[in-house]
Parts: sequence; structure tokens; C-alpha cells
Amino acid sequence: ILFSLIVAASLIILPQCKAQALSVGDYFTIRYTASLSQKQVSGSLPFLLDITVEAICKNDLPISVSSALITGSILARNTTTGQSVDLIPSYALDISPFPNQAGETYRATQSLILKFPSNCPSGSYSIIGETIEAKVKAGIWINVTTYLSTGIVFGSIDYSSDTAISRQAK
Repeated sequence: ILFSLIVAASLIILPQCKAQALSVGDYFTIRYTASLSQKQVSGSLPFLLDITVEAICKNDLPISVSSALITGSILARNTTTGQSVDLIPSYALDISPFPNQAGETYRATQSLILKFPSNCPSGSYSIIGETIEAKVKAGIWINVTTYLSTGIVFGSIDYSSDTAISRQAK
């Protein structure tokens, strides 16, 4: 999600540049990693999603962005049925200060505790981060949500519901 926000901020900035760099890659090197603490989870047991993002500004931005605010959600999408369930319906990330000058780096690590809802069917699920709203502050707040990707897949997990577990015990 952080990657998407930096991309969106650059898309707002880039049209204001006449003969300058033409892509986000001209301004940022972005490294992104995510890992799940487990590949299988049962019932209501929690599991961790660790996300690390590093954005390194390669060239000075043509306008100053002081901060960014992103609101997102984490969901699990069943890989067979396509049905989605919310794991974290809403959370906010404040990126301040925002990297503007060549050589400046923003690095963030988040550990999120996730848990499947009790009524969730068993199956294989993709864990996905989705953007609800994103904005950057460049003097005024600018909504950049429409410039973001629809979702980032963090990994996959096999889930067994409490119902499936009790059937196996019988």
C-alpha cells in the first residue's frame, strides 16, 4: 500500500513537470517485502503479517510533499470461490516526512495481527492489502486514491474453520 501511495504522489507531481523525469521509477527505488508467520491456520488462531517497505528518492521532486496519509484494509480472498472476508477493515498509515530529495529514504515495518472471522469457510486464501483512501500534502491535501493499484497480494494461507476441525475430531 505504501508503494501505491508513493506511485500516486509521483503521478500527481509528474504532470506538473515539463521536461523532467517521466516515470515513478525516475524518482524512486522501491523495495517491498511481506511475510506471513504461518502457511496454515485453524479456527480463530491469530497469525502475523509482517510488511516492510523502503522508498529511496533518486531525484529531487519538483514540488514539496510534506506527508502522506493512507487508509487501507487487509482482506482474505478465497482462491477458489473469489469470496472475500475482512481481516482488518480499516487502518491508517501516516508517512511523514515524505522523501522529496535525492538520497532521502522512507522505511516502514508493520506487524499486523490477523484472524479469520468465525463464520469463514475453510480453503486457500490470498492475503491482500487494499487502499480505501490516499492523500498527499503538498501545501494542500490532494486525494490520490484513483492513482493507486486495486490491491497488493501479500501471500497465501490455508485456513481450516472451527467447523472443519470439529468434523475431523469425530
